[in-house]
Amino acid sequence: MVTLGKVMKCRVITGWYKVIVKLFYLLEIVLDVGCEIENFSIIKVKSLINFLKTNKPFGEVAADLYTIEFQKRGLPHCHLLLWVAETHRIKHATDIDNYISAEIPDPLRDPDLYKLWNEQWQKMADELKKNMT
Repeated sequence: MVTLGKVMKCRVITGWYKVIVKLFYLLEIVLDVGCEIENFSIIKVKSLINFLKTNKPFGEVAADLYTIEFQKRGLPHCHLLLWVAETHRIKHATDIDNYISAEIPDPLRDPDLYKLWNEQWQKMADELKKNMT
C-alpha cells in the first residue's frame, strides 16, 4: 500500500523518471519502482548519518535532522543538521581548525588537482579585476 506522501514525492520526479527509464533501457537495465531514486537517496543519507554516529569525526552526535529535496532538474540533495554532545561543541574560534581546513594542492604530488585549482583561481582573480575597474 502506497501512502499519499509517497505518491506526492513520486509525482515530483515523474518527468525525470521517464528520462531516466529511457536511459536505463539503453543500458538494458529496467527500473522496477518509480521511487527508486528517492529510496536510494534515503539509503545514502542514512548511511552517512550512521557513519557520523559510529565513527564520530565531529564527536558524539546527540541528534540529527535531515531533509531530501529535489532540484529543478529532479536530482536529489540533502540538508543535514547535526547536534553534537556538549563536550564536543566548538567553544573557541581556534577549535574550528580541528574540523575545517583548506590548503593549496601540491603541484608535485597532485599536478591535475593543482592545475584545476590554478585555473579556477585565475578565473576568480580576472573576475575581481574586472569588477574593480
